[in-house]
Parts: sequence; structure tokens; C-alpha cells
Amino acid sequence: MPFMLEKLFKRKKRFIVTKDMSVHRLIRMDKEIPKIFAEAGMHCIGCPSAMDESLEMACLVHGADTYEIMEKVQAVLNRKFEEENAEEGK
Repeated sequence: MPFMLEKLFKRKKRFIVTKDMSVHRLIRMDKEIPKIFAEAGMHCIGCPSAMDESLEMACLVHGADTYEIMEKVQAVLNRKFEEENAEEGK
């Protein structure tokens, strides 16, 4: 599990995706998230703009629906959170 998620989940806090987050931060969170961007035509991995560009701005540039991407990323993170907490309950 990527370090960033591990740290969040150990504190038992859900991570909330916002349109102001940098694309770079999001794509580093889980290996499924870059796939979401790629499916929307946003090939952000390796793009210099991804370092500072917000999710909202990247979606605007690529003609993608910001809220649809947010929902998909949030769903991945929620599932990971639930899996992590279910394992601790065993």
C-alpha cells in the first residue's frame, strides 16, 4: 500500500477528494487512480503540469467532468479505507 494511504488509514480517517487537490498528489495515492485519469483521456503521469495543476484545472483542460473524476477517485479511496479497517477488525 502506498505510504500516503497507509498513514491516513492508520489514523482511521477517511480521505476526502476535492477539486482543488493537485493531480500529482492524487495519482500518487493508489495505483488505480492513474487508470481513472487515463480512461478520461487525461494521461497525467509524467506530465509536468500534473505537479501543480488542480484536479479542476486538469479536467477543464482535458474536457473531463471534474465531479465524475472526483467520485471515481473517492470510491477507490473509500474502498481502500474499508478494506484496511476490515483487516484490523479481524
